[in-house]
Formats: sequence, C-alpha cells, structure tokens
Amino acid sequence: MVHSKFTEELNMKRYLLLSLIFITALAPAHAAKVVLFYGKLKPIQASTLERVFIEKAKKSFSKYPNTTFEIIKKSGLQSLLRAFKDPEVIGILYFGHPALVTEGVVNAQEDRRVILNGFLQTADGKYIPKSILSSAHKKLQFVSFMTCHQSVVLEKYLRHLKEGTRFYRAPETNSAGGENPLFEFTSYYNTPKILDQITLDFDKHLENFKNADIQTNREKIELEISTRDLLSSRFSYEVLIDDQLVGIIESQKNKRGRKLNTVNSKIEVYKHGELTIRQDDLNRTPKNNQKFIIDDIILDSFKVNSEEQLSLPIHLGDESSNVDQGIGLSFLRNLIDFEGLAVQKDWRFQL
Repeated sequence: MVHSKFTEELNMKRYLLLSLIFITALAPAHAAKVVLFYGKLKPIQASTLERVFIEKAKKSFSKYPNTTFEIIKKSGLQSLLRAFKDPEVIGILYFGHPALVTEGVVNAQEDRRVILNGFLQTADGKYIPKSILSSAHKKLQFVSFMTCHQSVVLEKYLRHLKEGTRFYRAPETNSAGGENPLFEFTSYYNTPKILDQITLDFDKHLENFKNADIQTNREKIELEISTRDLLSSRFSYEVLIDDQLVGIIESQKNKRGRKLNTVNSKIEVYKHGELTIRQDDLNRTPKNNQKFIIDDIILDSFKVNSEEQLSLPIHLGDESSNVDQGIGLSFLRNLIDFEGLAVQKDWRFQL
C-alpha cells in the first residue's frame, strides 16, 4: 500500500516535470520586435510608404519565428524612447521629414541657402533629441532613420550610435543642386533597398539578439522631476546618466489643449552615475531663426525614490536664452522667478 502510494507520487512528479518541459518548449524564446515609427509625413508620403515598403516588410519579418513587426503611426517622444529602451526590440525603423534651420538667399533664379541645423520629428511635430541613439538597450541590433538631407541632419544623431548597433542609411537622390545637402532627397520608392539589406543580415542580428547578456537583478531608481514654463512645442529637455539618455521632459497639454505651466515627469532608471538635465540640443543656432521658442525652464523639484534633493529652484537655459534676450517674455508666467535666478546650461546630480 505504501509502495503503491510512493509510486503514484513519483509518477505525478515525473508528469509535472515533463509538462513543464513541454510548456517551456512551446513558449516563445527570445521574442523579437521590429518597430517602425512614422515621423512628420505628408499624406502622399504616408500612402507611398504603405504601398512600397510596409507590405513587403510584413512579409519579410513574418518568415522569422517569434518575430513581430509593429507600426506606430502616431509617434511621440515617449513612445520612441520606450522602444529604444525595450529589451524585446531588435530593430527600429523611422520614416519622417526633417525640420531645417537654414541661412541664405532664395529667389526665382537660385537657391543659396545652407543648412545650419536639422532635426528629426515625431508625428506630432516634436524634435527628436540628438542623443536618442544613446538610450538604446544593449539588445537593439539595428536602426534606420529614413529622411532627407541626411549628411547634415543625421550627423549629430550618429555621434551617439552605440557599438554593436548597425545603422542602415537610406539611398538618396540628389537633384540639380550639386553637392549642397539642401538638395539631398530620400525617395520612398528606394526604401525597399534598406529592407533588402536588413533581411540579408537578419539571421546574424537574431543570433546576436539571443546571445546578448542582460542583467535581470537590477536596482530600480524612481525619479520625479517637476519643471515650470516648458513652453516650446518642439524642443524638450534631456535627462541623461553618464551621457545615456534615460528620460525626456516635454511640454504637456490639458484636455482643452492648453499647455500646462507645470510639467511633472516620472522616470525609472536602473543605473547609478552622473545625472544631467539639459536642453536637447545645446547648439540651436541661430537664435534669430527661432523666435518665440522659450527654452528656459525652472527646475522646481527633483526626487529620488520620493526623497527631495533640491533646496532651491534652478533656472536652466543657455547663454543666449530667450529670457536674457527679452524674446517672447509675454508668454512666461514666472518671469520674476527667472530674473531672480542665475541661468545655467545644465544641472548635475550624482546618483
């Protein structure tokens, strides 16, 4: 009787063990996502993209087990940052028209403008921080920003490309402008060539993705940041740890569409180091092309795991800030506070 009970319990344990092995075998291993973001696009560009690229991409990535292809048409800064930090994302693709800062003369006879600066844009028109590539999780294998005027626009972005992440550059068509980057255009009809390159390398990307060593037992640190007068509709402020982008502070609106005077941001990080809060592009020159962009803010509160770290507010901006120049001050609701605090480029804190 005892022997029979012992045998029954042993068989039950064997059954449970085999069931666990079977379930584990069926579970998706190393699920990988390829995410495509729509930036600022005209309707005709979006329809062309659907026709010549997306359908082909769906078919290409469906051939790989445990790989999904995700499309985010209403992209924002936070959704883009989440994708870069997501350990399940193997690759990120972006299509969008850039915003340019130009200088020079244009008339019916000639175009002598030069590009001084350029920004990738989200679908809602926010400028994507130049440091976005620094936020990439170590499992991210490839990125492609498909945009026009790449030689100028992408230069600062690619400075932050991490070792081990492959960047695929879109083929360009240069019109009758010679070597001027102003005339470098990316035709969406040529974008399938990038897909061909990615699929050629995809098996290798999958292998590296599966073998990437990630630390699972990491300490979570919760940051709470409160700022005032972040009024720019396009520019934001970066939160970095040791030059790695971990958060973005951007203007927010209420249900009626009015900008909020106070912006509260919550960010989770998993590393210690030197934290920096600063403008998302320290070289926004020339200022005269960017009137009414209020890029000064007041940092009111900074909490680490609910503990306040600031004793006094901080005025963040730059040497040629709009407050100092007297540009667009009627928009500011806290002008007295700004004038009473010395401006500084960034604020640093040791986590």
